[in-house]
Amino acid sequence: MMPDRTAGLGGAMHNPMGGPKVAAAREALNQIREKRRNGEQNDARRLALGAMDLWHLSAPLVRLIGNMRWPASQYPVICERLAEIGRSTSGLMREECAVALRVFGADDAAMELLNLPVETSASSNRSPLQDFLYSNTGSKTDRPTARFDDSVIVEAMRPGSKRCLLVFPGTFNGLGIPMPLFDSLIAPLDTSVMYIRDPQRSLCLTGIHSHSSTLDEGFAFLRKRMETAAVTDIYTLGASSGGVAAIRYGLALGARGIMTMSSPINLQHEFMSKDGRIHAVYRWLYEQLTPADYDIRSFVAAAAPPQRIFIYHADGHQQDVAHARSITGMPGVEVRPVVNYGGHNVLRPLMERGEMVPAIRELLEHPAP
Repeated sequence: MMPDRTAGLGGAMHNPMGGPKVAAAREALNQIREKRRNGEQNDARRLALGAMDLWHLSAPLVRLIGNMRWPASQYPVICERLAEIGRSTSGLMREECAVALRVFGADDAAMELLNLPVETSASSNRSPLQDFLYSNTGSKTDRPTARFDDSVIVEAMRPGSKRCLLVFPGTFNGLGIPMPLFDSLIAPLDTSVMYIRDPQRSLCLTGIHSHSSTLDEGFAFLRKRMETAAVTDIYTLGASSGGVAAIRYGLALGARGIMTMSSPINLQHEFMSKDGRIHAVYRWLYEQLTPADYDIRSFVAAAAPPQRIFIYHADGHQQDVAHARSITGMPGVEVRPVVNYGGHNVLRPLMERGEMVPAIRELLEHPAP
């Protein structure tokens, strides 16, 4: 049992957030992010465990802990700490603990938190996230869930399925929600899944890291992988910068459906300069490739027949709206704003609103244009 350290914890039931705790949580979050950016994963995990020990926590920090990759041997202690924290807090902090517990496979502990009384004037009501987690806990599937490690490719194959969803995470190899949680939620769908990371941060435009060295070789590698698995119906999904790969590989492999989430579409230098998000990834793009390599819209326009592409973006995110508009009206493209949201990460609100899984199901089942 962890000692009582709830005094000053953000989201605590009976203790308001205290200044020292807030400052410590913010500092811990910044330090962990810095360690991860520098590739110092062991140090990042050590700092995260220390923050849990000292209860220097915030909802964003708990969310980050759920997104980090941990050795399976550490799951029990992490789950024990998250459950204790969740029991001693309420509101968003408790919900984030429940999400993280789902990530680590502790469904019973997550349900315990979700069933605790909510200390509000309408205590019988659950928040949208609580309601979503409650209704999706314990879903049955005959597809094994993906086992995420440091591999570039992680597979979760459904026996007998002719479908495969190729998932391309963003620049920092994330989807906006923890990948184990994402995988567990889509596991009941009738499809195999292959997650393809981009450790080189090249938007997969130089192939699949450690499996190919050119884009054409990357196409050939995945085409062969699909043939070996007897997959006939390919679908792609990309989050943020992963949407570039979802479109390029989806078009090349003849995908029956393509879905992007807040993805850059117009990568031309002039457009991206106005976007304001030109960083090392895009500087590399312009130095190493020609415009013909990354002119996404020209590849979409040349697809024959047109391929079905769903473009999701937040209606309140200026840059993502601009990218979506740059492809609006092209054959096969359907732009879908996520309303009343201003963040870049649209998978999370779609998940919380119960719209993520239906959207992916539609991708798999909607007839071609």
